[in-house]
Amino acid sequence: MSILEVKGISAVETEGVSIRDISFCIDEEEIYGFFGKDGDTLTLLSRVLCGAREADVGEIYYHGNELFSSEKKTAQIKKKIGYVPKSSYFSKDMTLVEALDLVGRAKGVSADKCARQIKEALELTGLTDKSDQLFEALTPSEKKRACYASSLLGNPDVVIIDEPFAAVDAAAKDEIKKLIAMLGKMKAVILLSKNPTD
Repeated sequence: MSILEVKGISAVETEGVSIRDISFCIDEEEIYGFFGKDGDTLTLLSRVLCGAREADVGEIYYHGNELFSSEKKTAQIKKKIGYVPKSSYFSKDMTLVEALDLVGRAKGVSADKCARQIKEALELTGLTDKSDQLFEALTPSEKKRACYASSLLGNPDVVIIDEPFAAVDAAAKDEIKKLIAMLGKMKAVILLSKNPTD
């Protein structure tokens, strides 16, 4: 059974951004890439794949289960999808660890597991010493790495990454590349980027 199967999805935003008749299948843990000139189109595709926005046409299956078959099913499947958005989305008034705890709880991770997974995610993304800082005080690169950390909570089967190195400084870029390579050995990783040379 495929990890992810996408059948003829199309979606149109009010601003004229669209994806049309996209189909593909992912059968194993590996790194996959989608590249294009229009970042907004890639972001739309990433949002549809992670269940943040329903496709207008077509179907998406994770492990044989249709993503948008019902509200309950969508919520269950989304818990097993990690998502790294192009830009951070956390409340500026939360500390980093509070923001990650909120994500972990939303994914249904128990308190003990959540604390352990947050610790591991912070170590993997090099943010352990920033755990008690307010999100507002983090640098743009640290905020992006925090999104990577949040995507790992709940031990997802698939991690979808919109613009992998957006706002990431040169010092952190190599570490992010190593993290993506490591994830690709354990999960299906989908990269969406305007720059295929990264």
